[in-house]
Amino acid sequence: MNAALRLVDSPAWTIAGWSLLHYLWIGPVLGVAAWLLRRAVRPLSPQARYAAAVATFAALAVAPPFIAWRVATQQGGESPAAVAPLAAAAEQPLPLDPTAPTRLAPALPASVLPPLPPAAPPVETIDAFVARHGTNALSAAVRWAPAVWLVGMPLTFAFLATGLFGAERLRQRSSLLADGPIADATRRWAEALRITRAVAVGVSDRVVAPLVIGIVRPMIVLPAAIVARQSPEQMEMILLHELSHVRRADNLVNLIQRVVEAVLFFQPAVWFVSRWVRLEREHCCDNMVLSYTGDPQGYAETLASLAMPGISPAYAAAAMANMDRSAWAADVLREALRGVVVQDRRKSSDRGDARDRLGVASPPDLEAENAA
Repeated sequence: MNAALRLVDSPAWTIAGWSLLHYLWIGPVLGVAAWLLRRAVRPLSPQARYAAAVATFAALAVAPPFIAWRVATQQGGESPAAVAPLAAAAEQPLPLDPTAPTRLAPALPASVLPPLPPAAPPVETIDAFVARHGTNALSAAVRWAPAVWLVGMPLTFAFLATGLFGAERLRQRSSLLADGPIADATRRWAEALRITRAVAVGVSDRVVAPLVIGIVRPMIVLPAAIVARQSPEQMEMILLHELSHVRRADNLVNLIQRVVEAVLFFQPAVWFVSRWVRLEREHCCDNMVLSYTGDPQGYAETLASLAMPGISPAYAAAAMANMDRSAWAADVLREALRGVVVQDRRKSSDRGDARDRLGVASPPDLEAENAA
């Protein structure tokens, strides 16, 4: 108990509390700046947008240590060397002139002095009241903020560890494709992308969209439902997209994002910018697929078939009817379709509404799910 009280009263605890409180308002400021930056870089290439998103996320990640350094510097106050002369001067008695005449006022008798009125209670002004209670609230917040953070952070790291263990279980339970056209296409595209590591391919009925797991030993996991349904051209586009994640080391960056999210779980701006990073990451891989295939129409139809199992890819062509057949068109369509992949399996009864989404000329701006 005494050790806990000493920790709460320690300077490090106070610095941590003030740093957390300052980050609560500095984070939203950076979030608004990220929103403005996102709108400003929208006409740029996916790579430029991704770089802007990563730079903003890095700023949010390094802000707390910088704030803690500033708080520690300010709490240090004046140095002892600067304060010592002032203290020594204050201890010296004032010099007196012994030759100066001393005049004393004559003492009055007590009967002559009027009685003193009773002292009135002090009246506290509104400003003093607000300052006193505001200071008390800040002191309580500084005292409790590190405790709340220490309770929440292990929980978020527990969720992160659960996801990592789940990915490893998925690897073990997936059926490995060592031979066949899918394995051959994977090796061919990995060589074209100059990927030196061996990339395995597996099939599982536990996933609803293709994804990549692993950093040192990457593995592409394909839903069992799409292996028999996709054409060879569509399957190669899917593999090329997932191999793009491997080439870019996106899983490593994504793991760093997860760690930052676990540490700064209390800041909504971190989650907002992190989603932006994942969205632009998917767009970069889309752009790589289009640069190698040069077929935005076919890629849009592939995405449509992933989003709507059992529905003709012609709906993707309808969505692109009023669009220029370019990489931008497929990019915009993909931004709408990626968010439907998981919802389609969860809400299979609502097919009509999902078809309407595919049939519009300008799909809404939906957040892309991270498939890697």
